[in-house]
Amino acid sequence: MVKKTFKLLLLWLAVLSFACATLVAQNFASHQPIGVHVNPSPMRTPAQHNPAGVKTLYSNLGPSTDAYYDADGWLVTGPLSILGESQWIGLPFTVSVNATVDALEAAVGYDGSGANGFLLGLYSDNGGTVGTLLSSGGVKNAPSFGSCCALSVAKLNPPVSITAGTQYWIVAYTPSSGGGDDFYGAWAFANADHFDYSIDNDGWTDSLSFTGIPAGAVLGTVP
Repeated sequence: MVKKTFKLLLLWLAVLSFACATLVAQNFASHQPIGVHVNPSPMRTPAQHNPAGVKTLYSNLGPSTDAYYDADGWLVTGPLSILGESQWIGLPFTVSVNATVDALEAAVGYDGSGANGFLLGLYSDNGGTVGTLLSSGGVKNAPSFGSCCALSVAKLNPPVSITAGTQYWIVAYTPSSGGGDDFYGAWAFANADHFDYSIDNDGWTDSLSFTGIPAGAVLGTVP
């Protein structure tokens, strides 16, 4: 993981500071995503257990006390956040059986600015990138970024049937206006690389050579 983080730092172009975090800034003009690095807390809170009646359909999370890499992540921000632009992150996944998705989990943490609330959405795939929103749920009071291993969990309304072998996306995003449009947080890396990002709500772009896949899971039922 040290090698992975060093590789990521070589890609980052500038370093700013906010609170106790080191903000690693990319060039928005070239549409590169922005990552953040912190000194993680030594305290460990086990990740939540699945709610009764659902199973894990997809996950790249580790064990409950080491579910993700809490020192680095990709910013998730609203258009009125201190960043000054929105940055939304999408994680692709497939399942091996037909299923119904009831909830999404993501290692998204709050980084101390704006309203502590954002959205997790289940999206279709559009030729290898994020497609259309199928369903979503809100997250309030996300855990602090830089701590492990509590998760942000959103119950989908309505649940969505998905097809085995078809790619879908977990997307962490904010409202374009209204409550939550100033959210400033980060999606921590999994303990593995390919994601999509959207800057200032101008369309989705493949991560290409960037490293650091976001950590998350999909919960639901199988017929």
